[in-house]
Amino acid sequence: MVPKDLAANLEFRRKLIQAGNSDPKIANDLWRLCEAEILFYINAFVWTYDPRKPEALVPFITYDYQDDGILEIQEAIGRHDLLAEKSRDMGASWMFLVTLMHEWQFRRNRSVTGMRCLKP
Repeated sequence: MVPKDLAANLEFRRKLIQAGNSDPKIANDLWRLCEAEILFYINAFVWTYDPRKPEALVPFITYDYQDDGILEIQEAIGRHDLLAEKSRDMGASWMFLVTLMHEWQFRRNRSVTGMRCLKP
């Protein structure tokens, strides 16, 4: 539903923000959609920081393997431990951080403990 091409994604984000700013009902609907669908939330509203790029602030547009990983992380929270090998430039740190941020933003009374990443 959210375009993953950079230019199309930026335009999509611009239109969502514009629509939400102009209509409180749309803003509420977007909030509820973000609450229900973490991948929509990330691909439509989350930005990451990469100081190695000329434009250090970039939209977080997930890759397919990140979609799978984020859903797996989300499923594990509060249920079981999850072991993830972490390598550079695969976005694992961002995947964990944004999933925890989503839990904090949209889930009440959630406890998250003991997150560890292993480097290969």
